[in-house]
Amino acid sequence: MGSITRDMERLADEVRRGREERQRHASDLREGESQRQTEAARAADRRVREVAELRHQVRSQLTVERARLSEESAQLREKLQGFTQTLRDGVASFREEVRDDLAGARAAWSSLGGSAALATPAAVGVGPDPAVKVAPPAATDDLTGIPGIGPGIQERLNRAGISSFAVLAATPPDQLRSILGELNRLAHVEEWIAAAQGHLEGRGA
Repeated sequence: MGSITRDMERLADEVRRGREERQRHASDLREGESQRQTEAARAADRRVREVAELRHQVRSQLTVERARLSEESAQLREKLQGFTQTLRDGVASFREEVRDDLAGARAAWSSLGGSAALATPAAVGVGPDPAVKVAPPAATDDLTGIPGIGPGIQERLNRAGISSFAVLAATPPDQLRSILGELNRLAHVEEWIAAAQGHLEGRGA
């Protein structure tokens, strides 16, 4: 009877230890799960903070880029406006020069027409007076034969008293540029002078 009691007590003790072991194991499991959940929550918080920081950096960079692009756009608009105004001024100046050339050509044509009418003997009904000595007209050359000199530039040179190769060859470059005004930017006056000298040398030959 005593052995049976001891066996039952031993069995009860083993059952109790097994229960306690299972309880400790369950407690360890719960504690490990709690730690894992805590670590997961911390990792999630870190990711949230990292994403928020990244968004902040991206927004800051976008703000800087927008400001830079806006400034560059303003500078480009300003340059374009300046270029447009310069182009308009150049066109207006060119039109003014063309009007001056046309006015000079009309005046020269009118002057030539009037002189011809006055010089015609039939217009006055008398012949030339042999006692009156008429000075020969100033020598004139077709300056448009020089590359770069067109009718408008020739008219401007003629109005300044440059109507022959000889006068053109003897005129200083700075004086030619002053006569041409705005057109001197496109003029190669040194080449004109050399070409005029070449024409004179050809005549001498």
